[in-house]
Amino acid sequence: MESGWGLAAYPCVVGHEIVGEVTLAGANVKTLQVGDRVAVGAQVYACLNQNPEKPCKDCADAEDAVCNHAVYTYASTYADGSPSYGGYADYVRVDNNYAFKLPENIPSDVAAPLMCAGATVFTPLKQEDVKAGDRVGVVGIEVRALGAKEFYDLSNEADQEKAAGSVDYLVLTADAKNMPCNLYLSLVRKRGTFIMVGLPDDDVKFSPFFIVPRAVRVRGSCIGSIQDIKDMLELASKKNRRPIIQKLPMSKVNEGLDMVREGRARYRVVLEN
Repeated sequence: MESGWGLAAYPCVVGHEIVGEVTLAGANVKTLQVGDRVAVGAQVYACLNQNPEKPCKDCADAEDAVCNHAVYTYASTYADGSPSYGGYADYVRVDNNYAFKLPENIPSDVAAPLMCAGATVFTPLKQEDVKAGDRVGVVGIEVRALGAKEFYDLSNEADQEKAAGSVDYLVLTADAKNMPCNLYLSLVRKRGTFIMVGLPDDDVKFSPFFIVPRAVRVRGSCIGSIQDIKDMLELASKKNRRPIIQKLPMSKVNEGLDMVREGRARYRVVLEN
């Protein structure tokens, strides 16, 4: 929306965590029907390795989130040249594989943030096979309200010392400019894993001495595959996991945007029609 990741193609209709009803389904769609309540995340298409003349290793490996032919929910382009428009539109067009039928016990308002924010954090932890007893640190959320046992204020030197080398996995969800990545890396134990999912507008800088001598592994993670998102929704349904949200009518979208820009959102602003 702010073109922080590069100039967007205009006109641009944003919105990438969407819940609504199917109003039209193609003749080949077998898993959904008109009237189904579905959710859509940040991706609306991947090739899924369906063209034998153009094999796609990523989709063949069920890693369709990084497909070279991926189309994202807005500010992206389909193969026929038509643009993708997001959830602020009256209707959105998506490949049926990216319209996920929601479990009945997940309300629509809390389902929406799960589709990008939820999947983005869930996926790398699933891929890393994080287990009970592993220490996971998260930079960028109100952790105590979500069940964390420890909280460290990283602007406090005493807390920095206490937290140093204390986690097996660190998930960086923040996307502020000039992030102190050396400090974040220092929190990871030797042979631990630093996972970056936030996308700041500026370049990230860090010293290799926080990585190489300590054998820290650095990796990124992009949204989640079709299967990852299905697994995430199943977990949210079974374990009753719900994001903390604030709701506004769509008519107050500009007020909601100001809440996000000014850091007043607690912790996801959901717009309703």
